[in-house]
Amino acid sequence: MNRKTSIGGLLLAGLAGLAYYKYSQMSPEDKQQMMDNLKEKGRKIYDSIPENIKNMFGKKEQMNPVA
Repeated sequence: MNRKTSIGGLLLAGLAGLAYYKYSQMSPEDKQQMMDNLKEKGRKIYDSIPENIKNMFGKKEQMNPVA
């Protein structure tokens, strides 16, 4: 196992643990505000995508069953 890989994985696991701890210590109001902020950022990103790309992913095509 490469030393850089193991240190990077350990660092990533530590950051994930810290994020979970911080989230678990937040009040319900703070959690809701954070989720609202994330939804707003997602909408802004979605609105910035060109229409032709949105149409590619927005349509659900019906599959024809093979007889």
